[in-house]
Order: sequence, then C-alpha cells, then structure tokens
Amino acid sequence: MEWHEYNGEDPKSLSMLNACEIVSRLGKICNDIFREERLVKTRLIKKNLITLGLDLGYIAYANNLTKEDLSEIKQPYVQRELLYDLIWCTENEHFLMNRMELAVECEWGQRWKSSRKLEWDSTWKLRETPFSGFKYDFQKLVVCNAELRLMIFRIKKRTDLDDLGEYFNKAIQSYTLLNTGAKFLFLAFFEKEEKLYYKEIVKG
Repeated sequence: MEWHEYNGEDPKSLSMLNACEIVSRLGKICNDIFREERLVKTRLIKKNLITLGLDLGYIAYANNLTKEDLSEIKQPYVQRELLYDLIWCTENEHFLMNRMELAVECEWGQRWKSSRKLEWDSTWKLRETPFSGFKYDFQKLVVCNAELRLMIFRIKKRTDLDDLGEYFNKAIQSYTLLNTGAKFLFLAFFEKEEKLYYKEIVKG
C-alpha cells in the first residue's frame, strides 16, 4: 500500500482491524496536533487512543497524562506504560494478558541522541544514520507480538515518506522471527503543509 493523505473522510482503503478508527480519530484532531508543542502532541494522541481503545472494549496502558486529560477520558485505565508508549490489550485477570491488540510508538525527533546513531559510509567515514530516532523506536515494534503495531512520527519534507517507507518495509520483511501476516500501521504528520499521511505494511 502506498502513502495516502488523510482528507477528512473515513480511510476505507485500510483493511486492518481498528486501523480505520485509529486514522479517523487522530485525523480529526490533526490540526490541534500541528499547533501544539511536542509533549502536548503526545498527550493529545495518547488521550484519544486511550478513549478509543476503551470504547472498543480493550484495556489501555499509557502514562504522562494530566488531571484534565483524565477527567475527559472519564473511564478507568492503567496509568503507566507497559513496554510501549501505549497499548490496548485484553486480560483474563491481572498479570494474565491474553492478547495485545495494539502497540504504539510515538516519536517526534528524527535523531536519536546517542553515539550509536553513527554508521560507516561507503568511504569509511562516520556519518549520522538518517532518521535514527524513528528507527530506534520502530525496532521495538518489529519484535512486538501484537495484532496491530502503530508507528507515529513527523516528517520535514514529502520525500521523507519514500525513504522511511522503504526502511520500514525492509525492517519488517528482514526480521525472521516476525510471523507472516504481521500488521503495521504508520501515521506521518507533515507540519510544514499541515497534512497527515498513513500507510499499511504486512509481513510477506
């Protein structure tokens, strides 16, 4: 599937369970996300995905929301992270999870602040790994055993989508312990033009 621009309508091209609901929910608040600073962006996304997950009957795990956010959610959820920035799951009882329906990683910084983001180029000179911030977090989703894995990030130019799409697909198809049919959803916020793009990838 190619990258699609969210146009305010339900994204009927999406085939994955809950993917249409996720894109529609965040698409409706994308103007608010574009206007806010980094921490508020993340809170807005978490608040809306928690509410959606609870409405769909799942247990939600996430943290770093304010009292105002909690009052708007109006439903109990687990106020801490479990492995990922946010998850939806079902449990037989506490500490007996039977399904992780959604795992989310949200990263706004393209660069990962560590010396390990450097790699050798073809001339044996150290250069910075492109999109190291996104790639670092995405590896956590590649090894995840969830029904749907969601990666949220922002781009600086339209061509970033092609470069990242190629990397995401390569990472998914290359990981040998990832089951065939594993599902990934990507949301890219393009702040310069205030556009939201989305894409699905399935492990072949």
